[in-house]
Amino acid sequence: TATTEIYTVRDTLSLHDALPIFLLRGDVRDLGFDDLHDGAQLTRDGLHADEQVLVDPSKARRVPYVTQKLSSATGPFIATTDYMRAVPEQIRPYVPGEYHTLGADGFGFSDTRSAARRFFKIDAHSLVVQTLHSLVERGEIAADSAIKAHAKYDLNNPNAGKSGNAGGDA
Repeated sequence: TATTEIYTVRDTLSLHDALPIFLLRGDVRDLGFDDLHDGAQLTRDGLHADEQVLVDPSKARRVPYVTQKLSSATGPFIATTDYMRAVPEQIRPYVPGEYHTLGADGFGFSDTRSAARRFFKIDAHSLVVQTLHSLVERGEIAADSAIKAHAKYDLNNPNAGKSGNAGGDA
């Protein structure tokens, strides 16, 4: 089954870590929802919190659930999905801080699950490179970190992808 995952990074990163990510690792169940389709509840919850201000402006604005769950983390937050990136983009207004989305936008690529995830840059190594790039832009790590990781993981080669399995039912 396809998943949507939201990650944040450690305070210190090393290219030697197998996957330099943690917190909310997994799919949207980690945010308290049962499956991807329930992930739309995150959007509805945020929209409902926004709407409540118009219903009764005398009440304090309710903090959306996803904002509450991520508020203690420093980010950057990276969401990746086997679906179009528009899916995790729906919660952007409610993510507190820097937020990047990776998704399988486009048509016409049929291969193994791991090759497809690498092609669309939604595999674990793409997530690592996006995370490193975000930290480089913040000035928190060496400027060449993302470049080195990109080369190390051979990111532009779909055949170098390792996530999923050859059967396509990851």
